[in-house]
Amino acid sequence: MWAPDAAFIYFVQGSLPDKLDIWRITPAGGIPERITSHFGRVSHPVVLDGRTLMYLASDPDGSGPWLYSVDVQRRIPHRLTSGLDRYTSLAASADGRRLVVTRAGPKRNLWRLRIAASPTVGSAARVALTTSTGFSPRLGPDYLL
Repeated sequence: MWAPDAAFIYFVQGSLPDKLDIWRITPAGGIPERITSHFGRVSHPVVLDGRTLMYLASDPDGSGPWLYSVDVQRRIPHRLTSGLDRYTSLAASADGRRLVVTRAGPKRNLWRLRIAASPTVGSAARVALTTSTGFSPRLGPDYLL
């Protein structure tokens, strides 16, 4: 996935299924840089701005996946979720102001979240689905797939 400023391409690399991390490389090529050091299941990276990367990752004991954020310059990951909720997919709007996640459970649900830096910060809102499950959502300029 391209960074918003097109300075880097971010990707997941490692040994499937559970020895993965997020890396980046410049569009011109060169040596890839490791951004995370989970050595676990890592998926759905989204770049919100020039510094903030969000993604899903499992813990070494296999629990999760959980929602994480990392400043790509400092490279210190922060787990943003706690409790029993687990997530199966993550996407961000092109402007980096909204996230949509799929929460794991017997019935999948989609939730729309505003990013804290957005002008209007609201609470999480459940997205009504026309089918019984939601999986791998994608946000467009004025729509949700």
